[in-house]
Parts: sequence; structure tokens; C-alpha cells
Amino acid sequence: IDTVTGDYILGAYWDGVYKSTNGGQNWQKISHNITSSECRGIAISYYQPEVAFTTAFNGLFRTINSGQTWDRIEFYDNIRIVPWSVVFDRFLPDNVYVGTSLSSNAAVQSGFYRSTDNGDTWEFLNNGLPGDVICFSMAISYQGSEDRRIFLASYRGLFYSDNVGEQWLECTNGLPANSCYTVAEAAPGNPDIIAVGEVNNRIFLSTDRGNSWFQAASLPPPDGWYIEDLEFA
Repeated sequence: IDTVTGDYILGAYWDGVYKSTNGGQNWQKISHNITSSECRGIAISYYQPEVAFTTAFNGLFRTINSGQTWDRIEFYDNIRIVPWSVVFDRFLPDNVYVGTSLSSNAAVQSGFYRSTDNGDTWEFLNNGLPGDVICFSMAISYQGSEDRRIFLASYRGLFYSDNVGEQWLECTNGLPANSCYTVAEAAPGNPDIIAVGEVNNRIFLSTDRGNSWFQAASLPPPDGWYIEDLEFA
């Protein structure tokens, strides 16, 4: 949701990006420049709401005019990296973070990318992450404007970084290690509360910012294969 205009932006599986200006009553497709668009993630800038990124099956795309046009952003010397998740930093205006899945080139590692200039250039920061990690989701817990903990949900475990991706550590202590985590979410009103969804339809919660975890109650039947999304009220 665009926090300035109230518009809804929706990424649809295999069908692109849509926008609603009337609370979801009507939708307009705004991704005509995005081909093969299995859109997995959308992020809108906190400081420039006309700037947004979306991750699609065939690349990362950026708009600077509220979705009227999109440009593809290259990551790594024109070798195709498959982006999966994208988030803006709430307190660093030009910082964008992208988690990727396996690339089309076996010599290129997947993992975490950071931009400090709104997507013009990128750094690959994978210290502590497995080389074949698939980054399904990211969440950021803020304790003030200077203290941020980035959580990265992947098929090889849940990881966190306290230094904007420079170093990654795996979350354990009640959380099954090396399991597949499909989504992570930080409570906006309490930076200590983190929720993650795992395959086998399990949800785990932390009340101390990821230092320890416990399993939430089981979902009622019929249950599916994995959790696709988590949101705090």
C-alpha cells in the first residue's frame, strides 16, 4: 500500500503488477514493460513514493513514475540473477535490499544484494549465507533509526544481519536449523516480535528479536504445503 496516496499495488503470479486507486474496487495493469512477469515482490520507497521495485522471474525492475514505465536493473555483469524479495530501508533513503535465488550461471552465487544509491549500483554481500541459498523473503526490525536487524528467510534456514548485510548469522535456539522458511515478518509496533513461516505449514514466533523461538499453534485443516504470507494486525 502506498502510504502517501493510499493506492494498492499488487503483484500477481504470472500476470504482472496491478494498481488500484479506489481501495481495490477496480484494477489497472501497470507492468506492460515487464515480460514473463511472475512478480514475487514489490517495494515502494518511503521517501519517494513514485519510486518502486518489483522482482519478476526474469529480473529486477524499477519505476520512477508510479508504475507508468519500468526499467530492468542489471545485477552482475549482465549474468541473469533471479531476484525474489525486495525491501526499502525505512531510515536510509537510498538503501534497497534484494534477495535472490539460483542464477542461470552456476558460477554465480545467489544471496543478498545491497544498493545504497536507489538501485543504480549493487554490492553482493553473502558472508555467512550458503552459496546456493534461495532468499524467499526479508523483514527488517528497527530499534530507532540507527539499529536495524535484517531477517532473511530461505530454503536453507533463517538468517539475520545487524550490519546491513555485511555479516549473516543463522537463527536457531528453538528454530529448526537448515529448514525451508518461506516468509518473515517483523511486527511494526514491536521490533522484538518476529514471525516466520516454514514448510510443513508451521509458524514460529520470537519475542526477543530472533534470539529464541517457539512454534505457534497449528493452523486448522485443511492445511497446505507452506505459508505464503504473514501480516501483523
